[in-house]
Amino acid sequence: MSVTIRSFGEDDIEAVDPLLRAAFAVTFSRSAELRRNLAIQPDGWLLAERAGTPVGMVGVTNYQSFAYVGLMAVDPQIQRQGIGRLLIDELIVRCERRGYPTLQLEATELGAPLYRKVGFVTDGQAAVYNQVQPYRPTVSPAVRRMRPDDLPMLSALDAPIFGADRSRVLARLLHDLPDRAFVISDDSGQLTGFLFAQSATLGPWVATSPVQAAALLDTALALVPIEHPRALVAGEQPYAETLLLERGFARQRTVEHMRRGPAGTWGRLADRYGMASFALG
Repeated sequence: MSVTIRSFGEDDIEAVDPLLRAAFAVTFSRSAELRRNLAIQPDGWLLAERAGTPVGMVGVTNYQSFAYVGLMAVDPQIQRQGIGRLLIDELIVRCERRGYPTLQLEATELGAPLYRKVGFVTDGQAAVYNQVQPYRPTVSPAVRRMRPDDLPMLSALDAPIFGADRSRVLARLLHDLPDRAFVISDDSGQLTGFLFAQSATLGPWVATSPVQAAALLDTALALVPIEHPRALVAGEQPYAETLLLERGFARQRTVEHMRRGPAGTWGRLADRYGMASFALG
């Protein structure tokens, strides 16, 4: 039975959610994440169907100087039948048509061979940390909740650190998570770091010093109930692992950071403590 590839939209979210749970072996819903990703990049997501039933998906978020590919998922019952290849081939065609210069993604050990076949090369690594031991955080008086009027300064701080403008991502996260977003400032009131405590992921998490990064992390852990918090950390980040290990986290797995196209930038890795997701970077 043939597989068709089409654009993914809001009306597909509830039908795709069970597919993502099965593909990523999780019990929680990804509907809010899908809705957020669609709001950020409405034309970036593809759905594979067989006889009208979702069997796979993938998407891309464009940051102009590069684009991030993520949420590649295929129904576990019909993997290794070429559906992933159909999806990534179609996504590459669309990205080339739109002029995206470089594609980046995080690949598992199982997924990396497929990406190599279509021209991706390894360009680093990232790691997943989960909190496995209890930790009693304390709220830092230097940290406060983020406000909408922080967004211009926030975006100016973030762009050279991330390596591109992701202001629309930050704005959408604040819209969705107003009580889970935190900032820290220097003595002059200039923002020097921020952290979004999503439903499971602590990120994006940015700070210009390890002391500020620790204050943001402790405050988020103290004020936001997350049953099993995790952080997605670029492999070359020199301080995040130490902070996380001190707070009861453990490294769960490492993935390959891959790119297709000219070598780009990861921004200032020393100031990037946690990624937003493996779909948004």
